[in-house]
Parts: sequence; structure tokens; C-alpha cells
Amino acid sequence: MRNDSLRFKCGRFTRRHFSTFLLIPSLIPLLLILAWPLSQVVYYSFTDLNLRRFREYDFVGLANFRRLFADPRFYDAVLNSFQIAFWTLLCTAILGFALALLLNQEFKGRQFFRTITIIPWATPIVAATLIWAWILDFQFGVLNWILISLGIISEGIGWYIDPSLALSAIIAITIWRNLPLVAIMLLSGLQSIDTGLYEAAKIDGAGPINRFLYVTLPGVRSIASIVLLLVTLWSFREMAAVKILTNGGPARATETLVFYMYEQGFVSHRMGAASATGLVTLVICLVFSILYMTAVLGRKES
Repeated sequence: MRNDSLRFKCGRFTRRHFSTFLLIPSLIPLLLILAWPLSQVVYYSFTDLNLRRFREYDFVGLANFRRLFADPRFYDAVLNSFQIAFWTLLCTAILGFALALLLNQEFKGRQFFRTITIIPWATPIVAATLIWAWILDFQFGVLNWILISLGIISEGIGWYIDPSLALSAIIAITIWRNLPLVAIMLLSGLQSIDTGLYEAAKIDGAGPINRFLYVTLPGVRSIASIVLLLVTLWSFREMAAVKILTNGGPARATETLVFYMYEQGFVSHRMGAASATGLVTLVICLVFSILYMTAVLGRKES
């Protein structure tokens, strides 16, 4: 009896932690790759390291963080980053789900449209941003030409040279790039839902709205929570489109937290201050991820 009980406990332990054991071989190199750079960032954030005198730096404690939190540019950059992340999350969630529902329907050429949907996300960011720079150009942009031809506007609009519109242009590009990924991932979730659940719901008298609320949404909730979290974090750390299209301008209207860190490190050469900004960015992303996953998992458990 004692041997059977011990064997049962060992078997139970093995089954419970089997998936964790399978992850260990991939986690070890990942931790090794991340641990050294992260430790360097933490260390340099407490120094006055400068690229002009790389081997000569002193420990300055919290001076970089005090200077960072006293800089109004930092708060403007955080606000811009949060605006990009919020609107990207909201729009990609709504439009991505609508596109996924459309691609899940039966129609001629469905496979072709599913294939080309991923093109914006697969296009290199530099090429995609340069295309958008041409589309939104003040003098020769296609968008202005179309709007003028339709009589909607009388003269060209400086989409990314107007401080009041530049951030919206960055947000639109970010949404355009991330929308296909969200749509395809949600489409995979829709296709994993058992069609028998819809048939059972119809038999029970559930209408289209109830079937959507109680069958479709729960079926894609898990995959949606993960992909939307990733899109939000990627959007919060948006850098490429800002650098290529506006370079943080005009009048720093599109300066994000990552671009602010880039200017500190590679323009002003103050790597200590850039490391402090990077560490703060990491903490913000971690806190948001924990709160997001806690809310999602708490709702799932309830």
C-alpha cells in the first residue's frame, strides 16, 4: 500500500509538471541571453556612462532617475506611448475581430483574401513606413489627391508635419501593421470552436447575439487575450515608424518613450540615462502585463 501511494504521488507530480520540464531546455538559453544584457542595463542605469568616454564612468546612484522624472519630455513621451498603445489595442481588437468574422465566412476567393491579409504585418517596417510616407505626403500624397478629387478638402493636409495630426498618423500606421496579425490569430480561434456548440445553442433558442456572446467570445478569449497583450506591448514600444516618418517631431509631438531613450543614448551619448529610461520602460510594461493578465485570468476563473 505504501509503495502504491508513493508511486501515485510520483506519477501525479510527473504529470503536473511535465509541461514545465519540457520548457526547461528552451528557457535556459533564453535566460542566459536575457540575463546579461538586463543586468548591464540595471548596472549602467546607476552610472554616468557616456559613449564619448566609454571606459570612464562613475557610480551616481539615483541621479539618472531623478533627472528623468524631473524632465517634462519624459512625461510627454509616456503620454504619447500610452496613446499609441491604447488606440492600437482598441482599434485592432474591434477591427481585427470584425475581419476575422468576415474571413471565417464561406465566400468565393476566401483563401486568397486570407493569404493577402497578412501582407501588412509581413512587410518590413522600413518599407511599409516609406510607403505610408508617400501616401501621406503633403504635396504628392495619394491620400490628399483622393480627398481633393472627391471635393472633401480644398488643399493638401500635412498628415505627419502638422503637430495636431502627426501622432494620429503614427497610430494609423501602427494599427495597419498589427491588424492582420490580430485578425489571423482570432480567425484561428474561431475555427477551433466546435460547430456543435452553435447547433446546440440554436436548438436551445439562442439568437445570433446570444450565440456570439456565449459561444464565440468564450471560444476566442484565450487567444485574444495573448495576442492583444503582445500588440499592446509592441505598440507601447513603437520606434521604427516614429524614427522614419517624423523623427519624433514636429515639435516632439510624436516622441515616444523608446524614441526618447534612443535620443538619450545615441544622440546625446548618455547611456547611463538611456539605461535608466529603458529600465523604467521595462517596469511599466511588466506592471501593465501583470495587471492585464490578472484581470483576464480573474475573469476567466469567475
